[in-house]
Amino acid sequence: MPAGKKLKLLVGQQHRRVPRQTSAGRLTPPSAVVLLRRLYFLNRERCKYTCLGFYPDRSHCSFFELDGVMQSPLDLHPSLVSTLALHLPRLCENLARGERYMCTEMSFWMQTVAEKAAIIAFDRTSVTLNVPEFEYLMLNLTALSNQLARYKLAEADVSAYVQSSAGPTTFVRPTKSASLLGQCDVLFEEINRSM
Repeated sequence: MPAGKKLKLLVGQQHRRVPRQTSAGRLTPPSAVVLLRRLYFLNRERCKYTCLGFYPDRSHCSFFELDGVMQSPLDLHPSLVSTLALHLPRLCENLARGERYMCTEMSFWMQTVAEKAAIIAFDRTSVTLNVPEFEYLMLNLTALSNQLARYKLAEADVSAYVQSSAGPTTFVRPTKSASLLGQCDVLFEEINRSM
């Protein structure tokens, strides 16, 4: 199979999740493939989670995804994750005290909606979390932000590596200047598995 066709398959697969609606009112399908995905569950039932990874259908950019079962994924660019990190402790404090809290920054907002729940929303897509889920997210946000920063630095290298390894069936060595954080073997397997 030609490299271009394999790459189209990698980018064109669809996942069985709810599409997200942008501020322009368009429905966009959720990402079918996320490379070097890091998944962290927010509760014991494993129905709400955060995900970090590179999105081939978005030029291999890194994103932070907050999602729940049968919900639209809330995809945050790394710059909005810092806004989330800034306001999350105050939101959790207000939730614990049962007080109202609201934060708005462009199309991103967070607010308490009930005594023990709050909403995080971006571009007409929202996720509702309860106090234990917010606490778990807050405890792990530093580690998640650090991983996302590393991914942000490696975006160009990941994009170049995906382009070069989309066709071959044997392992392709990265260039010496690539900063793929030592995960080229995993990335190669994910590219070939998803085609």
